[in-house]
Amino acid sequence: MTLVLLLVGQQIYQHQRAARKVLVIHSYNTDLPWVGDVNQGIDRALAGARGVQVRRHYMNLLNHPDCHYFHLAAEDARLAIDDWKPDAVILIDDLAQALVGFPNLRWKPDARVQEVRKGLVAQLTDQRCPEQGAAFFGLDKLRPPDQPRPIFFAGVNGDVDRYGYPLAVEVSGIFEHKNYAALAETLNVVNAASPHKATAVQLLNDNSTSALAENAFYSAAAWKPLEWLAPRNVQTFAQWQAVVQAASGRGAMLLTANYQNLQDARGRLVPPQDVIAWTEEHSRYPVLGAGTNYVADGGLMTVAISGSEQGEVVMRMALHYLATGQMQPTRTAQQFLVGMNPALVRKRGLQLPAVYEAFARELGRFMEVSEHVYRDAASGAKP
Repeated sequence: MTLVLLLVGQQIYQHQRAARKVLVIHSYNTDLPWVGDVNQGIDRALAGARGVQVRRHYMNLLNHPDCHYFHLAAEDARLAIDDWKPDAVILIDDLAQALVGFPNLRWKPDARVQEVRKGLVAQLTDQRCPEQGAAFFGLDKLRPPDQPRPIFFAGVNGDVDRYGYPLAVEVSGIFEHKNYAALAETLNVVNAASPHKATAVQLLNDNSTSALAENAFYSAAAWKPLEWLAPRNVQTFAQWQAVVQAASGRGAMLLTANYQNLQDARGRLVPPQDVIAWTEEHSRYPVLGAGTNYVADGGLMTVAISGSEQGEVVMRMALHYLATGQMQPTRTAQQFLVGMNPALVRKRGLQLPAVYEAFARELGRFMEVSEHVYRDAASGAKP
């Protein structure tokens, strides 16, 4: 019996040593539904995969948006990499790219590393800790060039130039760019169904890294016949309330995805559910979400990128690299989900088209967004 156990233990040990290792580093924590959606996609990609070990590391940065915690979380993530020595690293959402991606890049010759570093420091310290520099976040320590470790990204809202990715080798992933055509169409459908007709639309978000990164993409999209107003990014709940009231006065519907980092008068984070409840109560016009959590947080309706697609695609890209040694080109999101709160639809007096009413009857009154995925019409696939 002892000999059998020793042989089994040896086989397990040899298998673990031979298995390729993938470390998934999330910017946030499992209390955010988005993270669960991404993990669901990762698990789907891993179904049937052999010879691969996967670990998940959660930086929990959404719940601790301060420089001291950023410093600790970045150091913890780097230690996780150094200790486990993964064959590939997957980074989810923007903050992980800044704090973990940049120091682990394998740079091309003549890459403008210092220029990228300077921009990242400005991004991380703005309105948080302007007195800190690159060393505080560990951005002064770059990976030795003789340690190849590909980086795969997902959940990136803007571009990846600010992280230096185009200046490095073995970096790829999938962008989380919103489906702006679907958002614009839904805004106009909801506006037409509302007893209060808006003439404009305004993006309102907190001043988080992810939110700021998307402003240019939203502004470049087509929103007609609604007039597009300049996006607003605020730090405090009081500022948020002022923008909501001003938008109602200007005949503007609001569009939002990032509201989890708003602070009260004491500098404490305001619960997202409180933010959305107040916004729903005080906005004259319907408010549309663009994030997976919006309906679960008490919002009317959301058109958001599928987190499970992000997780599945990025893990498949990592598995492809481990099997072939080849990096695949970057991808953009093709799937989005639609969530709706029928109770708020009735409260707003919205007379939505039959397809929306059928969707509401199917879901009933729900507290969590169900991921009813529709493929982008551009992909040629049917719902």
